[in-house]
Amino acid sequence: MYRDYGLIPGVHYITYDGTKEGLKATVEYWERPEKQAELEQIAKRGCEFVRENFKGEKVAENLVNALKERHKEWMHK
Repeated sequence: MYRDYGLIPGVHYITYDGTKEGLKATVEYWERPEKQAELEQIAKRGCEFVRENFKGEKVAENLVNALKERHKEWMHK
């Protein structure tokens, strides 16, 4: 789902399989002391991506571009 917005699992956010067991395993994995530096980097990249790509100007620009594309499609039908 988040890939549609340009976010990449393991780069910008952490995923799990949607089960309670999967959530527990994922949390336990990322709680390990040796994973903290990597976890911090993922959090930092995710935060930077969201700040850059979901600010008002960027969202408005993307919306306008999407509407222009849809308009082209509608006019050629």
